[in-house]
Formats: sequence, structure tokens, C-alpha cells
Amino acid sequence: MQGMDTENHALAAPELCVVVLATDGDPRLVEAIRSLQAQDVPLEIVLVNSGGGRPQELLARHGIDIPVVDLSQRVFVGAARNLGIRATRAPCVAFLAADCRARAGWARKRLELHRAGHMAVASAMVNSAPRSLVSTAYHLVLFMRRLPGLPEQHAIRFGASFRREIFECCGLFAEDMRSGEDSDFLTRLPKSATPTWCPEIQTEHDNGIGFLRALGEMFSRGRRYACEAARVKGVTRWEILRHSAWDLRRVRWYAGTGLDEEELRIARRAMPFFRCLMLARMAGVLMARIPARQPAPAVVLGA
Repeated sequence: MQGMDTENHALAAPELCVVVLATDGDPRLVEAIRSLQAQDVPLEIVLVNSGGGRPQELLARHGIDIPVVDLSQRVFVGAARNLGIRATRAPCVAFLAADCRARAGWARKRLELHRAGHMAVASAMVNSAPRSLVSTAYHLVLFMRRLPGLPEQHAIRFGASFRREIFECCGLFAEDMRSGEDSDFLTRLPKSATPTWCPEIQTEHDNGIGFLRALGEMFSRGRRYACEAARVKGVTRWEILRHSAWDLRRVRWYAGTGLDEEELRIARRAMPFFRCLMLARMAGVLMARIPARQPAPAVVLGA
């Protein structure tokens, strides 16, 4: 696959760059990069890793030769995204987390839409372990509004790629947000640049996780989200909890609309796990330490 990627680069300058985002040299970045090298269009690929972990050595052991931006100190995702944007040249920019893989057609379908004039293109998320009840519940908590079968009006527009000129007019990602930097960025886009929903572009998320670890992660996610939502959007914890309660009621509709028949059968059996994970996330929201006075809005470097 590495040889094929090199050959493609020789034939045409890539129109799409992909910034692979990793922390601590996450070993899953190897499969993330290989999924990009297997795409049927040439890509400019760069890895941005923070927090150490010697990612260059990991890539070398697997015969992967791509540019690496490696930071010894961990940075938030927005800062990593911005480093990748600055380190690449292709006219369109996409991102892939180390715990994800790009399915077939992921890059080609993005480019088709960008060439057709779309400034931003959003994508669907699929489950790496669709037969596991815990993994299915975990996936629904995280991505119920990015399931591939959802109609456009119900899909949330994350996992987006962008034409590079968007960053010239709207700035880069906030670098001081622990999470939610993508939501923050989308709020700054003009209506004409709202990401186009394309469920055929599918990113596979690594959901190989046990139940107890999933509970702990959801609790932590709830605490982080409550703090960021309060700081950036002025949202109260009670508004977040109301929205979570709405998700508890609506998940069956999202699953029934967004999943195929076999996945839906598993999802129905996974509902007790889903409710437990949602309650853990809500408990995290309740326990979040939200300061009475919120600090200044997130700083966007490079704007």
C-alpha cells in the first residue's frame, strides 16, 4: 500500500490532505494511516502527535514514511488541528483521529463534493464492533446523530473536511478548548459554508471497550462537556441534562432510522447498556466544577 501511495503522488498532486491526530503515540494511528493509504485517490498525509510516545519509531517499524509533527507536551485537539493545517498544502483539508479508520471511498467522495463547489463536507460514523452490545451502546451515546441512515435534517455536521480558504476567512480552531473545538469552529462559518451531509463518507470508530471502562469514560466526558459548554456557549448544566434526557427518549428513533436491520436488532438489545452509559455521562455533568464567572471566550490563534 505504501508503494501504491507513492505512485499516486507521482501521478498527481493531492487535492486533499488528511491530518491524523494522535496523543502519546497511540498505536492505533498505524491502522488509521493505512486506511488512508488504501484510498483510491492520492492524499497528502501528516501525523500530528502530542504527549510523546515516539510515533516516528512506531511508523518506521511498520514501513510508513509520512511527515510527522511531534510535540513532547500534550496539546488540545484544536492546536493539533492547526499545526496540521499549517504543515500541509493541499487545497482541501480533512482530519482523522488515531482511533478511527477511513472506509473505502472516504477521500474520493469528499473530493467529488468539494470539486462540485461545497466548502465543507460532513461524514457519518460507523461502529467497529457492531455485534457487541456494549460497543453498540457506546457508539450510540457518542454518535447517534451521525449514523449513516439519518436524513440530512437530523444529522449533526461533524467529521468535516474544508476547502482551505475557509481558514483564511474564518480563522483556525480554538486552541484552549479541551473539547468542542469543532462545534466552536462551525458556529463561525457563514451559512453558505455549512457542511454538506454525506452519509456515504464513513469513518469507523474504534469501539473495542469494556463496560466499566466505558462508564468511566462517559462520566469524564460529561464533566468535560459541561465545563466547555458553559464556558463557550453559556449553557447551564440543567440545559445539558434536559438535552440528555431527550436523547434517552429519542435514541430508538435515531437507531431505527440510522442503522440497517441487523445493527438495529443489536441496538435494541443494547438499550440497557445505553441507558447506563447515558446516566454516567449525566452524572459527570452534575459533578462538573463550573466556575460562577466564566473566563474570556476561547482564543483562536492564527485567525
